[in-house]
Amino acid sequence: MCAGFPTASTATADGGSIWAYRRDMPRGNWNVVNPSFTLFGAIPAVNTSTSGSSGGNCSTQFRFDDNKLKQVEFAGDNNTTTDINGLCVSMIDNCLIYARKNKAK
Repeated sequence: MCAGFPTASTATADGGSIWAYRRDMPRGNWNVVNPSFTLFGAIPAVNTSTSGSSGGNCSTQFRFDDNKLKQVEFAGDNNTTTDINGLCVSMIDNCLIYARKNKAK
């Protein structure tokens, strides 16, 4: 419930289940433009630019067995410049908060 409705689910051979969640995350684009310049007034203006997309995606799989969560795995283009699986973390934040609150009870 904490992660919302799964994108897909399947039963495993041992009677458990796997719930899968997928999220595409546009993180914005970047564009670098170098100013135009001429050399000695004789060479025509040179204008260089480059751009790219920094979007990513995350697939998160929850494996349940005996009505308990047994495993969580991430896949996809989900690393950020500072964190491995950084884009996937937000998919399970609410679940971790829920688990911590209920563990204290």
